[in-house]
Amino acid sequence: MASSVPYPGLDREERFRAVGEYYENRAVRCWEITSRGHLHGGYWDEQNLHEPPWAGPLRMTERMIAATEAGPGQRLIDFGSGLGLPALLLAQTRGCAIEGVNASQYQIDIAQNHAAAQELADRVRFRLEDATRLSFPDASFDGGWFLESIFHMGHADALREARRVLKPGALLLITDFLNLPHTAPDFITLQHEVLCANHTTAGAYPDLLAEAGFELLEFADLTGPVILAADTKNRQSFEYSRDELLQVAEPDYLPFVEEVSALFAANSGYAFIRARAV
Repeated sequence: MASSVPYPGLDREERFRAVGEYYENRAVRCWEITSRGHLHGGYWDEQNLHEPPWAGPLRMTERMIAATEAGPGQRLIDFGSGLGLPALLLAQTRGCAIEGVNASQYQIDIAQNHAAAQELADRVRFRLEDATRLSFPDASFDGGWFLESIFHMGHADALREARRVLKPGALLLITDFLNLPHTAPDFITLQHEVLCANHTTAGAYPDLLAEAGFELLEFADLTGPVILAADTKNRQSFEYSRDELLQVAEPDYLPFVEEVSALFAANSGYAFIRARAV
């Protein structure tokens, strides 16, 4: 079972460039501000529900780190490394080395600056590479994650390449948006044409993983603590950060970003996945 890729009609190199350009648009620049650099959905429960909006994305990063098997002397790969903060926190916490790959040179430059500032540039590196066609040799890594990034790559292609560069027995973590039975066709069009994304379904994952060479260990539905809670938290984030947001976007642009957040709440699920390379 194959998952279709974002931006139908573009070849692989054109899609890679399109993803890189997407991460330099105004909506994502707004997201950088509201998430305080942990550029992914937040995790919200009774322990942090009343904290500031940026506490959720940090909590999600911490949950991912807690789920890894990383340790000193190991080498991991971050498939779609964003601004680098999750990889750097993982390296600080677990003592491992990390290679981050990304489609956006703009984000790589920021990530490299963070690594230098934290004196981790010797252990955490970031490079411009297509995660479906990596330059690393086979079985190069002891583990890895797609932290809310695989939907930009085409699930089947990304998982096959992940299996190639991971060692047998390596743990792979994934967080991913899901299309639901009631997901509106217009929202799927928005994914492809605006968000440079293609969300898959919960039911597709077992076959996608098996065909790529992974054993599914855990599939957790986090729609409630991530998607549904985020709709309220995202609106709060605009209140907290309005002055900063207006430095990168015009006032009449912000309602569009809020509208996209509401569309996710109405149309998307969210999953956390653990799988092992076999």
